[in-house]
Order: sequence, then C-alpha cells, then structure tokens
Amino acid sequence: MKAVIFDLDGVLIDSERFYMEKNIEFCYLHGYPMQLEEMMTVVGTQVIETYKLLYEKTEPDMDFHEFVQYYDKWFDDLEVDYGTIMNPHVKETLEELKKRGMKIGLASSSPMWGILQALDQCGITSYFDSVISGDEFARSKPDPEIYLTSAKKLGCPCEECLVVEDSAMGIEAGVRANMKVVALKEPFHQDQSQADYHVEDLSEILNYI
Repeated sequence: MKAVIFDLDGVLIDSERFYMEKNIEFCYLHGYPMQLEEMMTVVGTQVIETYKLLYEKTEPDMDFHEFVQYYDKWFDDLEVDYGTIMNPHVKETLEELKKRGMKIGLASSSPMWGILQALDQCGITSYFDSVISGDEFARSKPDPEIYLTSAKKLGCPCEECLVVEDSAMGIEAGVRANMKVVALKEPFHQDQSQADYHVEDLSEILNYI
C-alpha cells in the first residue's frame, strides 16, 4: 500500500451520531416524527440527499432552495466544535502513516466548507495530501468516482490504495474503485460485509499497511 484514503464523518470524527440526532430534532420541531431508520438511508451520501429527505418529510411552505438556506442557517447556529468529537487515535495514526511515507487523502461526501472546518478544528489539516468533497461529483457514494479521483490526485494506482470507511455506501464505493477497504466499527449497524478488513479502533489500520 502506498496511500490511505479516509472518509470523514464516522471515521475521523464521531459526527454521524450528532448529525442524526440534530436532524431528528429538526424534524420534530417541524412536525414530523423522524425515525432513526429513516435517517440511516442517507448515511454516507452527499448532503443534498439529506436536504431532500428532510424537505420531503417536513413538507415546508417554501421551495427547495429556500428550504436549504433555512436549514443551513438553523444548523450553523448549532456551532459544532468538531475537535470535541474527533475519534480516538486519529492524530497518532496520521502521524505514523506520515512516518511510513504514505500518501494520505480525504474523500468525503460532505460539503467542502464543512470538511475544512472539521479538519481545522481537529488540527489535522496538514496531514492530508489531497482533500476531496462529494460536491465535486454528480453522483454520490456508492459511485466510485470520488475514490478514483482521489487516487489520481495522490498519484497512486487504485490497487495500492487503502480506503477507511464506516458506511455501507462508502465501503461499496471503495470496493468498486478496486481498492482494499477497512471498515471502522460504527454504532448504527451498517452493512460492512463488503470490506476486506474490520477494525474497532482507527490505529488498527496500521496492521494492514
């Protein structure tokens, strides 16, 4: 392996739980009793899929574009501090990968502004040789394009890249990109059966380099 490509949400930061709780809260505030199972359908996808789900369920008296602006304002007011929800052993793992001469990429379905904010608040921006947002692509994971592009930017063949994911859609995207995939255990029982390796702690990925 010459490169490791990380997902962000649920892998580097424990954000999936936070996002789900807040989106369920948003729906309750707007008259719809959103269930966890419903929110699970958009885990690992681009943020536009979350917008669509919330818009469909809450049926707001506004058009979709206005709704997105309204939701973004509501979410921004929450003032998330990503540094407080960074997963264990992230910095130590990234540091060791650098010591081993590995290229490090990030391929997240989140919008770029959110990715950069999270990396900055966690103090890990400098470790990444490439950072890619799902906003750059027409199709979300499980489409493999985001991982194929990441490998190209890192200058590594796909078969020499290791993907670290947690969601079923992200894992499938890595597999379809012809990369080895490590699945980090997550609390929502995503189907991780397609992954080549399974770990409970991020530092364990070093065993597969």
